[in-house]
Amino acid sequence: MGQGRIPHRHSYCKQQRIRNKIAVPVYISFILATTLICWTGSDCQISGESFIQILTLNNIHRNREATIIVLGIIMLTVSILGEKIISKLNIIAVPALILLCIYGMVTCLQDISFMELVKASPVEPISLAEGVAMVFGMQAVGSTISPDYHRFCRDRKGSCLAAVVGIIPYCLFLFIAGSVMGAATGESDISVLIAKLGLPIIGLIILVLATWTTMACDAYTGGLAITSLLHLSGKKRAAATAVAGIVGILLAVFDIMNYFTNFLDLMASCIPPVAGVMITDYWPLKHGKVENWEERPGFHWNGIICLVCGVLAALFLPFGFLTINGILVSGILYFLTSKLASRTETQS
Repeated sequence: MGQGRIPHRHSYCKQQRIRNKIAVPVYISFILATTLICWTGSDCQISGESFIQILTLNNIHRNREATIIVLGIIMLTVSILGEKIISKLNIIAVPALILLCIYGMVTCLQDISFMELVKASPVEPISLAEGVAMVFGMQAVGSTISPDYHRFCRDRKGSCLAAVVGIIPYCLFLFIAGSVMGAATGESDISVLIAKLGLPIIGLIILVLATWTTMACDAYTGGLAITSLLHLSGKKRAAATAVAGIVGILLAVFDIMNYFTNFLDLMASCIPPVAGVMITDYWPLKHGKVENWEERPGFHWNGIICLVCGVLAALFLPFGFLTINGILVSGILYFLTSKLASRTETQS
């Protein structure tokens, strides 16, 4: 964000000037493209199921797969048109979702006491470590791709405020609201949960709009990742976005949500170590100064090896939280090896 660049395309312009060289963003682009396509599918499925609930409440019955495909294609058009249309959609959907969550929590707290809420147990409980990993898995992707949008801010201060004030309180509120409503209704399916709150049609319409904005962002950024991965020009971004969206829609048709928790666990292991290397390179080593940072052609093996070590630490260390383990191991190793390499180079 401090550089005003797209994270997975740091070396893209450099790549176009250097033939027969493969740059480091290939790994990042592949991970982000895969993740964002799956997120697109998840968002499309939630929107589709919510829309089907609306039709059912009005005694209209339609084929599930066909409904998801048609609705997904309609939503995908916003992603193809670009970030300006996405921002306009957010202006409507985000406040509406906040109001819906407030209404849902107030409604639920009228039917259940605070102590009953605290003692409520999910049908399939998970450990604290698994819960932290799941939350990190959801947030890691959003945090990593946030510069795709914050690069339009006027300065670094604006970028940081957008990330901290614009994202953290909102996401924390949604997590709390979801927990309260889920515990009170005993439902884990968000579309069924919303239908039970007393404003089924309006609530489900808001949910469709909210997941539409999320799907639009995921498909758009997935398209950027594909253009970087395949070294396409910026003019191909719309086509790449269409491909990401269509694959996501097909995943929704095949019920990706049944496998999504396991996928989030995997992403919680693979993506945060990327941040560990990037943070260490830009802040402790380059002192957070844009002029100290430069693009590197080809593979930077030191960073890649430290990244792989971070992923392995996240997957196999028997203590701590896997996401934090991955960030710390990749970041600390990168700092130490970079300092050692710099000292060796100075001595020689």
